[in-house]
Amino acid sequence: MNENVYVLALKFIPKIGNITAKKLIDLFPNLELLFSLSTIELQNRFSLSPLLANTINKYKNTAIQKAKLEIEISRQNNINIITIDSIDYPSKLKECIDAPISLFIKGELPSVDKSISFVGTRKASYYGKDITEMLIKELSVISPTIVSGLALGIDTFAHKAALNHNLPTIAVLGHGLYTLYPPENDNLAKEIINNNGCLVTEYLYNEPPLKQHFPERNRIIAGLSDGVVVVQTRERGGALITANIAFSYNRAVFAVPGNITDPLAQGCLNLIKHYKAELITEGNDILKTLNWDLMPFNNLSTSAIPFPLSQDEEKIYQFLLNEGDSSIDHICNSLNIGIDVVSMALLNLEFAEIIQSLPGKRYRIAKCIKID
Repeated sequence: MNENVYVLALKFIPKIGNITAKKLIDLFPNLELLFSLSTIELQNRFSLSPLLANTINKYKNTAIQKAKLEIEISRQNNINIITIDSIDYPSKLKECIDAPISLFIKGELPSVDKSISFVGTRKASYYGKDITEMLIKELSVISPTIVSGLALGIDTFAHKAALNHNLPTIAVLGHGLYTLYPPENDNLAKEIINNNGCLVTEYLYNEPPLKQHFPERNRIIAGLSDGVVVVQTRERGGALITANIAFSYNRAVFAVPGNITDPLAQGCLNLIKHYKAELITEGNDILKTLNWDLMPFNNLSTSAIPFPLSQDEEKIYQFLLNEGDSSIDHICNSLNIGIDVVSMALLNLEFAEIIQSLPGKRYRIAKCIKID
């Protein structure tokens, strides 16, 4: 029988949440054994409590049948199921104590090796929209996966900005995949799926978008990411739930400052004030904190020069090779070369994919080349 059946069956047994289910999965590497033993055997051989052992045995047959049905429904609707014991389950999320034991995915789950979440108010201002677009544009140089919750406001802006800059994006939902909430984002959801992104949920196919689901799904948004960016939120805004969960997961939390009299800035300002978030004003702040601006040279391949370098281009290349990423002003001052000459040399080197531009008019080596 498909191993997914037994993992999913745990979702249908009363009083077994994700934490207990994970412990059972760890205790029973062959989960079929859990469903084949009697109550007494579960107690004597595996030290399960009488209540837990009895509950499993009481509901196991019904749970397995419901799990089989859920798998068939998912197959008919082109939904992929990834269980926590699978090698395909995102490792970042798996390390969280309350990670869901299964994920239902519509589309292709992109890599989360470099991933960042954006959260904020549903009633965002033009400032929030512009900042979200700016930050994601600046982050696009390292092609991260953008994670959010497909809600109106900041979530929507984040997903759209990711698509605008050809970045994969993951929308984490608070309901089953039989529907789409909010319905206003139905076309956006389709666009995400059609552009190497996906919709993700822990909820069974027919589960509705209940109010309590959305705070619960926020832990998945935090767990899938290296860090969470809070753009705009009120003093008691829902985005603060995601920020606090990320903080508890020891993930980076970033907050965009705003006008101290603006109600939509109070949540961010309080995060900064209480040292739960780093104040950011540009994408480069995120890159530096997450060490995404650092490219280890031992991972760079050595290539032939695509065209003969001028003397100034060679100087700039050697400078970046020795100094690491640098601003254009630092290059000009250090090499005593005019900004017009440096700008043209950087453009040529970037066109040849020898260097890479970063937010804040900074540059770094993209590949090593052989210079005679």
